[in-house]
Amino acid sequence: VIVDSVASATLKDYATLRLRAGYAWDWVMPYMTAGFAVGVVDYNRYARVRITETDVSAAALDLTDGIAPRPGGSLDESKSDAKTNAIAYGYSLGGGVDVGITQNLFVRGEYEFVQFHKVGGIPIQISTFRVGAAAKF
Repeated sequence: VIVDSVASATLKDYATLRLRAGYAWDWVMPYMTAGFAVGVVDYNRYARVRITETDVSAAALDLTDGIAPRPGGSLDESKSDAKTNAIAYGYSLGGGVDVGITQNLFVRGEYEFVQFHKVGGIPIQISTFRVGAAAKF
């Protein structure tokens, strides 16, 4: 028995809608985020199963009985599935910290984890780290 299989997914685009909650201590504000995610995915799946059966019983191997050896059966099946622009849904969790530098300037570090439900049987997840700076007016 030989089984070959390949599966791939490409996340082409995604967006998250998140809520953020935190608490400010002086110039520092740690926070957590949670929300929903939606994405556009292209995926391909392919599987092939090959089975070769050979009769190795004593009767099949007896060359003097006048019966040709029986090779048995075989099977060669393959299946494939592909889709472009499949819509994937999931959730987003994360956290970060804002640190004030001046009254009107702050920097931010953030981590976000996004988990999509399986698309075509393929799990998709993303981990993102971000840094940034902003000016308040």
